[in-house]
Amino acid sequence: PMFESMASFLLIEHYYGRHLAEQPAPIGYPRATTPWRKPYQTADGHLCLMPYTDAHWRDFFIASGHPELAGDARFQDIAARTRHIETLYELTGRIVRQHDTAHWLALCERVQIPAAPVNRLEDLEQDPHLQSVDFFQTLESPAGHRYRSPRNPVRLQRSEVAAVMPPALGQHTREVLLQAGLDEAAVAQLLDSGAARQAAPTFSTAPGISHDR
Repeated sequence: PMFESMASFLLIEHYYGRHLAEQPAPIGYPRATTPWRKPYQTADGHLCLMPYTDAHWRDFFIASGHPELAGDARFQDIAARTRHIETLYELTGRIVRQHDTAHWLALCERVQIPAAPVNRLEDLEQDPHLQSVDFFQTLESPAGHRYRSPRNPVRLQRSEVAAVMPPALGQHTREVLLQAGLDEAAVAQLLDSGAARQAAPTFSTAPGISHDR
């Protein structure tokens, strides 16, 4: 089901000409397969920018100081833009590189064009949305050490999986061996001989990795 789900999602656009059963055309949506279809580099980072409608592109070119492109026949409607999509995206990339990300976010908000900054890894802890949903949580180990960790991203109405520290090495050895059918004497012998371990943690390096001494 995972493979089928991904194939279905991908082919919503990329089945393209194959939808025409009587006259099959090439597969692959050219607007998405062009090498220029990617986040745009700004003067200080990267930006996801998606002018889509005729009005979007006209407003973008005028607001960015390129009114001559707003009247260019190659970009007047979606059919023309699709035929010249590589040129369009390349020109847009050159324009976007001229200013920083904040400039373009303000411009796009003003002319109502979808846009969002591309976060760096170090930006994520300060992301307003992730902060608003308490995405990063603090955990404390039995030894008293505190750790920060992303929480489970899925929240269900009547069920929530709480973030917890992982078991320490050997923490459940005795319980597992008893569940496997060994009696108390056999478990004690394994523990005494060192063939099995049961120990409390003395320190941890990170959530998911525990060590004993």
